[in-house]
Amino acid sequence: MNKIIDQPRRRPELPTHELTVVDSFNLHTGMRRVLFDTAAFDYIPGQDLVLMLPLKDGTLGRRHYTIRHRTEQGRISIDFVMHGEGAGPRFARNAESGQKVQAKGPRGRSWLREGFTNYLICADETGLPAALHIAESKDQYQQIQLVLEVQNESWKVPVLDIGVSVDWIFRNDLPPGPNNLLRDHVARMTLPPSCMAIVMAETSNTRSVRHHLIERGFTKESIASEGYWRPGRIGGHDHVEE
Repeated sequence: MNKIIDQPRRRPELPTHELTVVDSFNLHTGMRRVLFDTAAFDYIPGQDLVLMLPLKDGTLGRRHYTIRHRTEQGRISIDFVMHGEGAGPRFARNAESGQKVQAKGPRGRSWLREGFTNYLICADETGLPAALHIAESKDQYQQIQLVLEVQNESWKVPVLDIGVSVDWIFRNDLPPGPNNLLRDHVARMTLPPSCMAIVMAETSNTRSVRHHLIERGFTKESIASEGYWRPGRIGGHDHVEE
């Protein structure tokens, strides 16, 4: 009898796109936006592209960045947090008009799930572009509460969408990294019934908020959580599901 051996499931290959830099500029000292031309493709707000960015040794490294916006002309913008000397900040700082970048994607989940009217979205600077784009794309009947942890008041941006409210948390002199700011703020909040939570921040902070929400009665299915970064990790996201 022939033995059937299960083969590991392979993820489908992501589509490849060529992005061409059109412009780049600072939103403020901590965030820089790069505008790209590219052939049209569909995506869901909150999804990211895997950018192939040059490293110091001349090779290319994979870096995940959320699509922040798409213009009526089809151009996309990506916002880069300008901390450190990694491939992302270095690329954004030196991006020149006409420069080509290969990207794969889009990838990621659909964040706004059917069956929910109220949403809580928690993010730090790395999740800020996704959080804002998701909030901007909501249906008229949906209500969104944003809780955004950033360094200081210079990061504040106007959010004028009806049905979206924002609580800003400022770290001030506290460096980015593991802390209890998001969790403690959410713990003080009165949340509506049948609320879905979306958490996108440093991995340990994301996990802390997730655990707190489960203690408050949220089901695992009503929480979507992603670790956008953690100290010592280069590139990629952490799926926080425990």
